[in-house]
Parts: sequence; C-alpha cells; structure tokens
Amino acid sequence: GKPSNFTPNALPFVPNFAVLGENVKAAWPGCEHGKSQSGTQTATPILAAVMALILEFVDQKPRKTPDENRLLLRDHRVMTKVLLAMSDEVEGYRYVRPWKVMSSNVDRGRVEWRIQDAIAS
Repeated sequence: GKPSNFTPNALPFVPNFAVLGENVKAAWPGCEHGKSQSGTQTATPILAAVMALILEFVDQKPRKTPDENRLLLRDHRVMTKVLLAMSDEVEGYRYVRPWKVMSSNVDRGRVEWRIQDAIAS
C-alpha cells in the first residue's frame, strides 16, 4: 500500500488505518463490467468487511477463542489491537494486510492464536 494523491495527511498520535481504496472495481447498475471507485466511500466498507470477517471467524465452531475475547473484540480499542497486528506502517498510515493474521495457508488454531495474541498485547 501507498498513499493516493488524494490521501489526507495522517493524524498524529492515533492509528491511521488504510486499505485498498483507489480504482476498486465495483458492481454498478446499468454498467455490465462494473465501475471503478476511489476514496473513503470505497475503503470504509472494505475495512468494515475485514473487521466483520474477524468477528465471524472467532464465532465459528469449533472455536478455541475464549468467550471473553470474543466479546472483547466488539470494543473498538480491542479491534484496533487486532488491526495493528495485521498492518504495517507506511508514511504515517497503517496499511491493513489481513493475510498477516488470517491466511488460507495457516491452520485455524494458528489464526486464533494470532488474534488472541493481538488482544493480549
């Protein structure tokens, strides 16, 4: 990830999360091949979907994630810890890279351990 030419300056002293948000192909009514979208209106739902997938993952059975941690993830401060664990800093922004925690080539137990480790940090 890298900032787009329309990316505002990062705010000091807070995690400035960033995700894919430029030239994202989206379904669009009346447009057979979709339409490219850019900006916050594109990036925000992508990050919301990543967070929803984290919540869904820890709720799936069989699960090893303690109930307490599953509830804690619904707190924005705790979810921020998980997002920090799955992001890298570039030019003042934390680029979210879900594959740092969740990946198809890592077994479920390892992913749960990574999430619990982020919660405990």
